[in-house]
Amino acid sequence: MNNAITLSTIDRDRIIKETIYKNAYDSGAGVKYTRIPLYLLEVPSFQRPEQRNVKRIAENWDESKCGAITVSYIEGRFYVTDGQNRLAAARLVGKEDIYCMIVQETYEESARRFASQDENRVSVSRYNKLIAMKEAKESSAIEIFEVCQRMQIRIDPNVQSAQDRLKCIGELEKIYYLSGQRGLVWVFETIDKLKWRYSFGAYKAPIISGLGSIYAMFSSSAGAAQSIIVNDLQSSSPEDFMHRFKVFYTDALKRGVKNYLYDLVMKNLCAHNGAEEVG
Repeated sequence: MNNAITLSTIDRDRIIKETIYKNAYDSGAGVKYTRIPLYLLEVPSFQRPEQRNVKRIAENWDESKCGAITVSYIEGRFYVTDGQNRLAAARLVGKEDIYCMIVQETYEESARRFASQDENRVSVSRYNKLIAMKEAKESSAIEIFEVCQRMQIRIDPNVQSAQDRLKCIGELEKIYYLSGQRGLVWVFETIDKLKWRYSFGAYKAPIISGLGSIYAMFSSSAGAAQSIIVNDLQSSSPEDFMHRFKVFYTDALKRGVKNYLYDLVMKNLCAHNGAEEVG
């Protein structure tokens, strides 16, 4: 009997959604407008978490100033792709429905559109864009996540007080586009061989960017380059290493780390090659 009740509820909601979509005002160009009950609206997994301003929106609720939230109609379901904070605020103030702009697209198209948006009042983080690209089945995002999972690297910004959490998603993407998964694996393996995994600063942008640059420049001698770096830096911590450069701006620090590692590897490789020729 319980199964029968559940099925009838699912069927009822499906019929309601189809009816709402069918009878919504059609403005042309595949866009419709109507009010949708809040309980029928879903937030897709690629959306960023609710922001702290939800309470403020609720306390100053004025639907006439909120505008329509954007909803994708995908396989009979309504997904909120822009406006989840307004949706959360509407629930807080006890609203039963909300005005929506409905677009019809696939789940992958919705995720890809989310990943490309930059005009939001609350900007979309690189992490949220990467999540959306993964949901859109973009191979680059899928492969970056695969490497991070395999190497047990945490990139979720919601993980609290984790020294091994990596925030510089943009640097991961640069390394991937230059050197693919092998470049990412080499960077993370180098950090592990330095015994820096749980050291503060090991996954900051200057370290990740510097190591990524070295792999891109010396990929044909990646094993030797890694050994040179480990031998030189294994007695230092990431913070001690970065303090050598006496700069505090990220871009300047990235240049300092990159130049140091390049000179280190180049000098040792040349010395090694010269010794081989003498031998």
